Amino acid sequence: MFLVYLFRHCQSSRLLSFLFSYLHTTINLPILQAHGYLCSISVTFWSWKEGQYIANANGHVNVCHFSDTFIIYVHYLCRREAYWLATPKYEPYPLLLGEKDTPYCPIFYQEHQIYLSFLQTCMDFFCQSIIAGIPLRGCVSSGFALMDSNKSIYFGTPLVEAARGEPARKAIGISFGKSFNNHHPVYNDYFIPFWDFIKTDDPKSKFISPMVLDWPRYWRISPDFKDFSFADCIKKMNTNPDFSEYYDNAISFFNFSNGHENWYEEINRDGISDIIDYYKKTEEWFKSVT
Repeated sequence: MFLVYLFRHCQSSRLLSFLFSYLHTTINLPILQAHGYLCSISVTFWSWKEGQYIANANGHVNVCHFSDTFIIYVHYLCRREAYWLATPKYEPYPLLLGEKDTPYCPIFYQEHQIYLSFLQTCMDFFCQSIIAGIPLRGCVSSGFALMDSNKSIYFGTPLVEAARGEPARKAIGISFGKSFNNHHPVYNDYFIPFWDFIKTDDPKSKFISPMVLDWPRYWRISPDFKDFSFADCIKKMNTNPDFSEYYDNAISFFNFSNGHENWYEEINRDGISDIIDYYKKTEEWFKSVT
């Protein structure tokens, strides 16, 4: 079982998923230099060119790159010594519902701390990139895959989901892939329902969940980011009218998260039997507040 985070560098309107992609910005660097700069803001021990470990997320978090794409991933069975999460909290409404008639993998809940700390790595990476003036869009996916760094072999459904799901939103940020339905963070502080900016006319939208990683919450509580104005950081990057929508939508999402910090306390949970019912209830709530 893998968690995959993939991002891609590009200088067009195309973006990718647990996979990040890179929008037009005023930074003018060759791709490899830009990749090195991106990784340098989150590498903790080794150069991205020489080492593979970018953080301790209870498992070995690995990074690889090819062409204009980076893949960040963690294997559930390769563990390190645990450490305290950056945002430990009691959760009154844990989300434990999966989708009917789909495979259940108990290791996800047995090793749930790997998922949570991995998501914190992703949120930290994204927030750092915004401050550095690098606009990214990404998607988180989970599932079974072959990730062989020695042979440079990477394939599996999580990669397909991430690559196809990332372009499905018109905003920089981090989406969850459809695998959220069965492998999702138990704690509500890590995600938030958000139906806006999904490209409903794009067939790739079927690869993402309406739940989005709540990186704005992480921004607001982290001592590394809370003193920075997110809107100001975004406006500095918003220099090309062809891509303004992606930046403006990111600010809208940030404000939405800020205004609905306790959204999970407002959800009507009557009659919920699986994640699909949960989506319906959260969509009803979303429409009522927007």
